[in-house]
Amino acid sequence: MNKRIPLLLSLLLIVVLGLVPLISTAQSVPTPDEDTLVIAINGEPGSLDPSQVGGSTGGSNFRIMMHTFATLYELGQASGAIDPYLAHSFTVSEDGTEWTFHMHEGLTCDDGEPLTAEDAAYSFNRMADPANGFTGNSAGFVVASTGFIEARADSELDVTIVAQKPQNRAMRLGLYSEILIHCKDSYEAMSLEEAARNVVGSGPYSLTEWVPGEYISMHAVEGFGLRPQGFDEIVWRFIPEPSTAVAEVITGNVDIYKEFPANQADAISNSGMAEARFFPGTTRTYIGFNLNPDAPFRVNTPSLGADAIMETDVRVALQYAIDTDAICENLLLTTCERATSLVNAPNNHPTLEPYPYDPAKAEELLDAAGYPRGDDGVRFSLEMKSRRLSGAMAPEVVLATAQMLSDIGVQTEAIFQESGDWVAELITHDLGPLYFGRTGGSEWSAQYDMADIPGHAAGCEEAETNYTHWKNDFWCTGWDTLPSLTGDPEAERELEIAMLEEFYRDPPWLMLFAGPRTEAVSNRIEYQSRADYFITGYAAVLKEDM
Repeated sequence: MNKRIPLLLSLLLIVVLGLVPLISTAQSVPTPDEDTLVIAINGEPGSLDPSQVGGSTGGSNFRIMMHTFATLYELGQASGAIDPYLAHSFTVSEDGTEWTFHMHEGLTCDDGEPLTAEDAAYSFNRMADPANGFTGNSAGFVVASTGFIEARADSELDVTIVAQKPQNRAMRLGLYSEILIHCKDSYEAMSLEEAARNVVGSGPYSLTEWVPGEYISMHAVEGFGLRPQGFDEIVWRFIPEPSTAVAEVITGNVDIYKEFPANQADAISNSGMAEARFFPGTTRTYIGFNLNPDAPFRVNTPSLGADAIMETDVRVALQYAIDTDAICENLLLTTCERATSLVNAPNNHPTLEPYPYDPAKAEELLDAAGYPRGDDGVRFSLEMKSRRLSGAMAPEVVLATAQMLSDIGVQTEAIFQESGDWVAELITHDLGPLYFGRTGGSEWSAQYDMADIPGHAAGCEEAETNYTHWKNDFWCTGWDTLPSLTGDPEAERELEIAMLEEFYRDPPWLMLFAGPRTEAVSNRIEYQSRADYFITGYAAVLKEDM
């Protein structure tokens, strides 16, 4: 049964749904045919440099680059498959700090040069070199989360990755599997600016054309036998407006579109052109509390609200203000399970109950914390920064959470920013006081999900991916202790659980939910949707009867 939502929110929903015209674009870009797969994405990448995955200049580029570059191992479905790719196997040193990957013979890069262990080592070292200034997933997340020191080529086909400490094996293998391998000679010959636009890949597809503002096309690499190549050509169209992307699906101009607006499911399904899929996702949606004492909004324009969220009691109180069931059922048209931490099921805390929707409790706790309503009904005010995306981060979802906070006297204004500006402030810990965010997750490792906020050795509150700047000594010390427990899974799990309890008690996030995912898939293709962020276009094939 649907939960009641405020009248203002209901009117807002009507307005939003009324502004979704199905307007097709001009036929100035490649369209699907028996040799061509077309995928719609909501933004143009800022870079195709394989070391700049996401971050301030990469943008939404990982989906594209996982087709032009290969990895030593590959993350399969988010449920846990981590499969051999450029490497067929690996060995781990006795102390757990050195992982040696054994690569296939006969590998080559796009330019015909042999792809060897020297190139794999170069890919890791180039990505981690501070002089290059890379940000995002590889440099900002993998380096900190693994304690990366260096990579070296031990022979033509054996590359060793060296880390500071041992680590949970599933987590480390998953993290190493996110580094895109590229050829040393080609990238040493390019400047960083040239590398952002020119691709010399190692994967199943090679860049054909990049038309700014329109699309990127790529063609299958002849003789690449490590992954399927269902279509000769893959085209990635940049369509920032969700209604336009849906229109292109309905008219047969797009084969795959992930994260379509839930209210467009019937239009997609009834078109006869595509299937509208709903399924659980692993990307975690949350509202971040920026706790950085030096953030510009806190230094230059001090406010009662920015000070208030520095207090644990206030952050706990705000958990009770959000009705995630109403959001999921009424806006996302599905059901969600509210999170108790940053870890997805089944690796989340086994007994913690999600904070319930209880606005009276939220008000009681705010009163007790010393923030009563004023004569105008307002306790304090906050700004919440977001991007205009679809799915779980759609504007109507952001506005609904802002309204729910306002309903308990925390007057919250949703501010929508350009994606590049939003990300730039996020990674410097300047976004806030609140921000509406999401981050990739898994179903195969608690520690992978926990690694967004690493330990003291990786900088703790200063680490790039600790976007909230949360400083919690128990959490960070726990991370420093976990490597010593890799030989004792029971003790390792016990510490994970204790850390998740601390996250729940002193929350840096206003916890929402994982996923859900939507994906429109053309009726002309066979394609398995993924629960995570990725789109594996190389695995799509034309149906036999088409």
